[in-house]
Amino acid sequence: MYLFLNKFYQLVPIVLSSLLILISAANDGTLIHYSFSPAIAAICVFYWVFTYPDLIGSLTVFFVGLISDVVFIQPLGMDSFALLVAYLLTSNQREDVIKYGFFVVWGFFAYFLFIFFAVKMMISYIYLSDIFFDFDIIVQYMFTFLIYPVVHRLLGLIRFKKIISLRI
Repeated sequence: MYLFLNKFYQLVPIVLSSLLILISAANDGTLIHYSFSPAIAAICVFYWVFTYPDLIGSLTVFFVGLISDVVFIQPLGMDSFALLVAYLLTSNQREDVIKYGFFVVWGFFAYFLFIFFAVKMMISYIYLSDIFFDFDIIVQYMFTFLIYPVVHRLLGLIRFKKIISLRI
C-alpha cells in the first residue's frame, strides 16, 4: 500500500501543474491580455522544486514544460528546455535559499524566471532566426513574479505532511 501511495505522490506535481496550466489557458484574451498571462509552468516547477524536491525530477519538469508548449501552442520543446535549464541551474541552491524564509525564496524566483525567459528568448531566436524582444516579455516577467505568492499559497493548500501522517 505504501508503494502505491508513493507512486501517487510522484504524480501530484504533474497533475496539479497540468490543471493550473489548463485553467490559465482558458483565458481567451477577454479577461487578461496574453502579455499579462503569467508563466504558470515556471511557477509550478519552482514551487515543487523548492517545497517538495523529492517529488519532482528532471523528467517531471520536462513533461510540465511539454504540456505548457502544447496548451499555449508554442514550438514543441521551448518551455521544456527553458524549464530544464532553469531547474538544473537553481535546484542545487535550494538548501541555501530555503533557510532564509519566503521573501528570499521569492527573490530567488526572480533569478529563476530570468534564466527561464532568457533561455526562452534564445530558443525563439534560433527557431525564428530573428531577435524576438518586445516589452510583452518584461510585462509577462513582472506579472509572473508578482503572481507567485498567490499561486504559492494556492498550491500550499495541499498539506502532504498531514496526509502522509495518516495511517492506513
